[in-house]
Amino acid sequence: MPTPALAAQDQVEAFFTAYRNARLGTTEDATPAEVRARFLTQELNRALDAWAAAHTDRDPVFRAPNVPSSWTFRSSGADGSNVVVTQKWGDGTTADVTYTVRPGDLAITAIADAPATA
Repeated sequence: MPTPALAAQDQVEAFFTAYRNARLGTTEDATPAEVRARFLTQELNRALDAWAAAHTDRDPVFRAPNVPSSWTFRSSGADGSNVVVTQKWGDGTTADVTYTVRPGDLAITAIADAPATA
């Protein structure tokens, strides 16, 4: 059985990959909204909708106008429930986005631009 930190990281990686593929249209099994509904809490989905309404030129998950070309994951926080995704774009710029995962059911409960503190 994986550690809680590894389980959280695996969940974020699964979400990130599925969402990216849905945004790129490289999968027929789900739209970006369906991917979000499968992995994120309803509260986070509502918050992302509000964020998107205020930032119409950017994707609410990637926090950018386009899809990153590469990324890395690392656990953060004392209990490993935070996962920092370092996103990289074709022009070489990077951005860290922190995901918070609820340990009990591995639902993603928050996405923040700045790393969360434990």
